[in-house]
Amino acid sequence: MQKIISSEEKNKKIKKQQFVVGMLLIFLMLFSSIGFAFNNATQEVISDRVVYNGIEFRKDVDYWRFTFNGNEFVTRYNPQEIGTVSITTSQQLTNYANAPLYFSGEEGEHFIELERNLAGRFVLRTSRACVEGTLCTEDLPLKNCATDSIIVYKNANNNEEEKIYQQEGCTFIVAQTQNQAQYADAFLFKILGII
Repeated sequence: MQKIISSEEKNKKIKKQQFVVGMLLIFLMLFSSIGFAFNNATQEVISDRVVYNGIEFRKDVDYWRFTFNGNEFVTRYNPQEIGTVSITTSQQLTNYANAPLYFSGEEGEHFIELERNLAGRFVLRTSRACVEGTLCTEDLPLKNCATDSIIVYKNANNNEEEKIYQQEGCTFIVAQTQNQAQYADAFLFKILGII
């Protein structure tokens, strides 16, 4: 035989069950949120921030962002990812200030890297051009290394050394296609004085 329970006792029993279930749900939600927050915070600190020569580089999806002398820059690589790049140039950012900058060679991500960081803020404008004395297959203006600032991209053959070097006002970036953005970033870091 079952015990007859008053409606008041029945309501107390239901409220007690609801309270236990509610507290259990609150407990689960609270600790899952805390666990998620700690997990994400740990990953950000480890993989998305690099300090190099006192400059903080922050990863933003595919790009690194950093502030240098009050200016924001965006690069594909940070200086630690560059590795050893042979750079023999005395060029500095001031060499390009308020003057046109010309690009010669095959278009690609390497053009975008430097144009995104220099055009409009430091150089007057950027444009493609051909270097006098070289074969020019496109209808581009001819510029020369003695009077113009030109960055010349050359694809390195399998046996050719990858490097960055200067001849008068021309800077040559010689790299294999898959490394050209990396070498463009190395050149940017060099003219800024970061490396």
